[in-house]
Amino acid sequence: MPSELRSKDVFINCPFDDAYKPTFHAILFTVYYLGFAARCALEVDDASELRLNKIERIIEQCTYGIHDISSVALSGANLPRLNMPLELGLFLGCKRFGGAAQRKKACLILDSDPLG
Repeated sequence: MPSELRSKDVFINCPFDDAYKPTFHAILFTVYYLGFAARCALEVDDASELRLNKIERIIEQCTYGIHDISSVALSGANLPRLNMPLELGLFLGCKRFGGAAQRKKACLILDSDPLG
């Protein structure tokens, strides 16, 4: 059974590492300051729920999304972080292929390449 779309919920899709923490906090502050509710994979710490299922459920419930895919790049020996483009794809897939409520979704995509 589909979850109800919550008009003030914003799915935050970004890195959760220490280097990104100031940006994450700025996004959270802005979302809350504007009267919205920030949602992300960190909100529930239930090891019995698969991470992908949790993310799917949260995305399904959120009208808005902020997706920072700027960390998706080869960097020396580090592999790119591909979970963020996957979560963006899930969000856009809900918008494209979901029911009438899901088609109301809107998102902001942050990237390091302004032309990308």
